[in-house]
Amino acid sequence: MKRVFTGLVMTICFIALFISCSKDNNDDPIEPSNVETRLTKETIKEMNNGTLYTDVSMYFYDNSKRLLKVVRESGHSKGSSEVDYIYNTDGTLNKTISSYEFVESYYYENNKIVYVVYSGSDGSDTLFLFYNTDGKIQRTTHNRNHSIYSGKVFETIDYSLDVNGRVTKGIVNFKNYDGEYNLWEYFIDTTLFLYSPNGNLTSYITNRFDMLTDERTWYKYEYEYDSKLNYWTTKHFPKEELFIEMLHPDNDYATNNTILTTYTSSTGDYEANIRNINSYNSKGYPLLISANWGSIELEYSDN
Repeated sequence: MKRVFTGLVMTICFIALFISCSKDNNDDPIEPSNVETRLTKETIKEMNNGTLYTDVSMYFYDNSKRLLKVVRESGHSKGSSEVDYIYNTDGTLNKTISSYEFVESYYYENNKIVYVVYSGSDGSDTLFLFYNTDGKIQRTTHNRNHSIYSGKVFETIDYSLDVNGRVTKGIVNFKNYDGEYNLWEYFIDTTLFLYSPNGNLTSYITNRFDMLTDERTWYKYEYEYDSKLNYWTTKHFPKEELFIEMLHPDNDYATNNTILTTYTSSTGDYEANIRNINSYNSKGYPLLISANWGSIELEYSDN
């Protein structure tokens, strides 16, 4: 899952014919018809160079409807993985543990996350969170080992929020040192986020200034949505994990389902990912989504 502004990678497929759709045409907030609806199975079929790959994710919950475990079977790697969610006695997220021996541990003060420790077989690093006097997120710092170059990464992000608490601006200061502590990568990213009246992320643009070469570049993502309920909300990820994720706002967690993503850049790139939602269940959640790269099949439970 995406944790910082840097290193952002989104799989965007080649251009397809535009489908008949509305551009976020429902600006009234949509309340789920059944807040207990939970996604239980997600099957993603992707065609790549003539080969069909199938990835299956299964979601498991406790009696309180909290997410307990995610099990994934990957057709790409031909292997399986698990993530377990462990909670404190007060219901807050304590940690997540993956079958790859990667652990995320959450630490709190005054009912707020103050740091998250990421640990694995190659060591550990810590994300620190700082808040203003109003209790709103103001800055994060993340210093970590660079496993490829045996160096260090130092990253600081400063945030601006709107009255609804949504991130509208993020300024990243990113420094990357090699094993000899030589600075080989240093840039500043300024990202602006725009939303529709009902809270959907409609676009964001990142302007990058390379402090070592004085080069300026930019890239932009734009999103369009249907008017139905976003199935991602039925995964019921813990609110603490979502808080960290949404420090970089993401269309996955919008009110509605994404049907078009476009990418443009200062180098002249243009790519599009088009999704057609073929059917919905009685609660208004998608059952089958087809795209120019494959399809997504979804199953839910209301029990």
